[in-house]
Amino acid sequence: MEKIRFMTSLLTFYLKGEIAVEQNFLKLRRPNTILTLIPLGCRKYNIPINQISSVGTNFKLLFKNFLTGILEIIGGFIIMGSVSPIGILLSILGFFTVINSFQTELEISSTSGTEYTLFFLIFEKKKAMAAEQMINNMIGFRMDDTNVRMQTENQTAALNSAQAANTQAIINDKFQQPKPLTAHFSQKCASLFLGRRVCFLSVVEKANSCERHRYAVFVAYLNDIIIAD
Repeated sequence: MEKIRFMTSLLTFYLKGEIAVEQNFLKLRRPNTILTLIPLGCRKYNIPINQISSVGTNFKLLFKNFLTGILEIIGGFIIMGSVSPIGILLSILGFFTVINSFQTELEISSTSGTEYTLFFLIFEKKKAMAAEQMINNMIGFRMDDTNVRMQTENQTAALNSAQAANTQAIINDKFQQPKPLTAHFSQKCASLFLGRRVCFLSVVEKANSCERHRYAVFVAYLNDIIIAD
């Protein structure tokens, strides 16, 4: 399981955000704070990898926070003139506020249109870029897997169609076979000798009894062939 942990603020450096890949899900964890000082739990997201459409990083300056930090630093220096520890604490707080106003955002968009944003401290910019590259790789692997699966399905469908066509052709050939040679030959013989039946009968009348019997058997055989066909 790949995992990237990052800081979201100098004031709460002990609170870490997290990006992790587990099986088919991208898991995000973002700490919540009150006034960037008081921890208040965290927000978690589980996003299916096949629903991630795009990811990108963006540098952002929180101008209001930047201006507030500058005023805190100025106020701290003014108070320090009266030898008060409050001025030192206020100056340190102003310095942290100025640093936190420079942020790197990681924006993740889903296919449903939902956007997830994680905030990285300016010093954690490399981790934001590494997380972007990791998610882009997951999107690329998913698209490659989808293309391979579609190509495999198309090839399988083509093979099934060809097999079905071959099977149908074999069935058609089987039921459209020509008539047996014996029946065809019998018809030819019958048509050939039917016209000469009278000639055979005239020969039979002039033959002796033994030959007359042979001619009678031959004519009867021709009659059987004609009737059968």
